[in-house]
Amino acid sequence: MSAIEWNESLSVGIPTIDRQHRMLIDSINTLDAAVERGAGQVALAQVMKSLSTYVAVHFIYEESLLRASRYIQLNEHHDEHEHFRRTLESFGQRVASGEAGVAADVHAFLKNWLTAHIQIEDRAYAPTVLAHQRSQRQ
Repeated sequence: MSAIEWNESLSVGIPTIDRQHRMLIDSINTLDAAVERGAGQVALAQVMKSLSTYVAVHFIYEESLLRASRYIQLNEHHDEHEHFRRTLESFGQRVASGEAGVAADVHAFLKNWLTAHIQIEDRAYAPTVLAHQRSQRQ
């Protein structure tokens, strides 16, 4: 497995969101490191729980920005978040049950989903949120 490295292609240009995305990437990389060092199921379950908690906080914050900005695609964005939460929960159950090889599946899913989501879905809302933030400052 390979770690996710932050680069400008993952920036949406909104500092709070970029910081939160970096923290999500750090959590995914922590999971990667745990798997690489052969951490036990308990350690993996703890990382998954921590990641799930942070994801929930991030999604609530992000959706509140979208709602305040009257982002037209909010419902679709929320649906993507819900699908992600359910998938992460399912993976968490598989980790907790001790299923062999699930950590590699989790890492691959997280890495692919997060980078694609940021680069496509989150970048799509950035102009709307940034315009709203500018109008609030005036």
